[in-house]
Amino acid sequence: MPLKLWLATVAVLMLPAEVTGRCEDQISIKFKALIGHTFKTWLAGNPYQCHLKCQDDMRCQSFNFVIRNGGCEMNNQTMETRPKDLIDDNERFYMKRWPKGEGLEESNILSEYGNISYINALKSFLGPVTQYGKWVKCYRAITDGWESVTFHDRCNNKGPTVTIIRVGKYIFGGYTGVSWQSEY
Repeated sequence: MPLKLWLATVAVLMLPAEVTGRCEDQISIKFKALIGHTFKTWLAGNPYQCHLKCQDDMRCQSFNFVIRNGGCEMNNQTMETRPKDLIDDNERFYMKRWPKGEGLEESNILSEYGNISYINALKSFLGPVTQYGKWVKCYRAITDGWESVTFHDRCNNKGPTVTIIRVGKYIFGGYTGVSWQSEY
């Protein structure tokens, strides 16, 4: 199969974030807090409730969780945009807002042409690989370009990958635990 045709069919390539270490900013940072950017404070009880509330408010870019009382401080900035405002704080931990979805749900192919059973089947098959992380899109030919150089710039050395392909009404793909490599 010619390379251009192959690339035309590759629409989404994802990788498990925690397995490859690509999304370290999604992990909480214990004993740190972002100060001066809190727009809402409430008692969450646990970090997951704080995360859910942050996901539902478009202003929320990150949050500080208060360990001693279960408080949630929702921030309109992140440590990447305001690194000088990240301070040591033994009573809090900082966490950046997570992207919505679980990764596979964000696949255009699976959401537009598949159905929830495809996503659930993939999650089941890939469970052992993603038990500590999630899938993150690293390439989509339609938006990133059709050149093999672009594909390899975005996908080489990223760890395990899932390729999801659509040709007409057919959806198929593959998994590899080996990183892509090429000296284009």
